[in-house]
Amino acid sequence: SVLTLLAPIWIRLGISAAKSATTPHLIIFQKPSGAPISSGIIGAMLQVITKKHHHFDVPDILPDRDYNWVGRLLKENGESQEVDLYSKSLSQYYMVMSASLDENGIVSGDLSRRHIGLQALKYREKYTGFSKEEKEDYLLNSMGLSEVRDVNIANIEDLDKPVVESLNFELRNSADKIDSKMYLTPLLFFRQAENPFTASERQFAIDILYPLSITKMSNIKIPDGYQVESLPPPLRMSLPDKTGSFLFNVTESQGVINVMSRLILNEPRIPAHLYLDLKDFYRQLVEKENEKVVLGKITP
Repeated sequence: SVLTLLAPIWIRLGISAAKSATTPHLIIFQKPSGAPISSGIIGAMLQVITKKHHHFDVPDILPDRDYNWVGRLLKENGESQEVDLYSKSLSQYYMVMSASLDENGIVSGDLSRRHIGLQALKYREKYTGFSKEEKEDYLLNSMGLSEVRDVNIANIEDLDKPVVESLNFELRNSADKIDSKMYLTPLLFFRQAENPFTASERQFAIDILYPLSITKMSNIKIPDGYQVESLPPPLRMSLPDKTGSFLFNVTESQGVINVMSRLILNEPRIPAHLYLDLKDFYRQLVEKENEKVVLGKITP
């Protein structure tokens, strides 16, 4: 085949679209419209010849654009074989927030986010090169924050470690105040606001790209003079075939609201016949993360 004939040349040139701990010479076939291509080898050659390793190259981790279902491994002896490109490793995102709510509806506190695996790669691709001021402006706008201070990002150039981001923030108008009650969405700006799946049906598999775990934890101290009147009930649910799961729980202890939300998607591709299950799964997730904690003023 053309690939077999060209393999020794590409290898001598040190050409590789991505490297792997076990497969050092891997050619990536790009998918133009959501499906793997069966031709276009010249296009793949041009891509590989003009661009070598990704700037944030880590063994067994590819950028999103290269997940094409399958690729082709070129060996030193000129042979080639098809390889599965999808990652089997769980990429993880952790958000931990510790804050206080005052009687004017202002939440202020500390926030930490940890990005692991492909989540770290995506963070590095997006934010490397940002100045401190640019990063603060982005956080203000993307999260709707009122103030951001003391932004610190660790390990952005240390590719073998998780990216860790920490900051201090203030968010005004975070709770609705009606008469003697306050209504608070405890995940604040980290709640899932909308269902990403809106179509009535789907004919093709859903590309999640890689197994994913998203954990969000929030601890918010309620204002003096208030008490919790109601909390969202807990929710635990799963997708068919162990494809994914979601856990949400809110508790209160000594005037502090504790929230834990965890989404796990175990498969990089979800088959089309599970689309309606996935759509309803996200509908429930969005509803749950947007439910309110109700606080009432303590009357003497």
